[in-house]
Amino acid sequence: MVGGGTSIGNRQVRDAAPDGHTVLAVHQALLTAATLKVMDFGPEAFAQVAQVATEYVAVIVNRKAPYQTLPQLLAAAKAGELNAGVQIGAINHFLFLSLGDATGTKFRYVNTGGGGPTRTALAGGHVDCAFLTVNEAKPLVDSGDLTIVALFAPQRLRSWPNLATAREQGTNLLLNLNYWWWMPKATPRDRVDRFAEALRTAMGDPEIVQKMAEFNMLPAFLKGAELEAEISRQYEQMKQLAARNNVTAS
Repeated sequence: MVGGGTSIGNRQVRDAAPDGHTVLAVHQALLTAATLKVMDFGPEAFAQVAQVATEYVAVIVNRKAPYQTLPQLLAAAKAGELNAGVQIGAINHFLFLSLGDATGTKFRYVNTGGGGPTRTALAGGHVDCAFLTVNEAKPLVDSGDLTIVALFAPQRLRSWPNLATAREQGTNLLLNLNYWWWMPKATPRDRVDRFAEALRTAMGDPEIVQKMAEFNMLPAFLKGAELEAEISRQYEQMKQLAARNNVTAS
């Protein structure tokens, strides 16, 4: 269920019958939308089921851009020369806010939308840089249209051994998407737990593990108190990030 920066699907699951047959799969977009009041509800409106995976993100530029390393890109941003493609209030916007906070950099934002439209805008030269997953960027990197400047992961990917991390380029920052599953708030606990355990089992299936590796995702299962603490930590972090940068929905 697409649309509204995930808010349409979020709302549909929030309002669904709590019978254990309707689930929501969404990353931190739920938290960013709630932080900026794009939606009038947040994670408290759902039963938390499980986290299944994490995926690190990267800064991407046009292959013809004069900045092909992270230090070069940050220098251009500090000089006021860069437009960053984002969906205002969405996770890609908050990724740039995080990078800006960590490096003392301010970016100019162009509201290009989600990953697909932003990737197209970047390839067409309408914006100068964007945050995407490696998997999103790969087709246009392979075609020679885009360059991955830096991966915000603790180490290089096995599938992309020549892709330098941000840490290697002087910026000690990790940025990733966490894939979370949710159910309507009043869903019976036994149904939530049963689905969570089904997800845990699935994450150990060799075929799924292989498929995740192909998409450069890492299995990272959490449920219960551990999951609740992680979501609460990130939610508070996003609220503080928005406040420091005077960011509101508009």
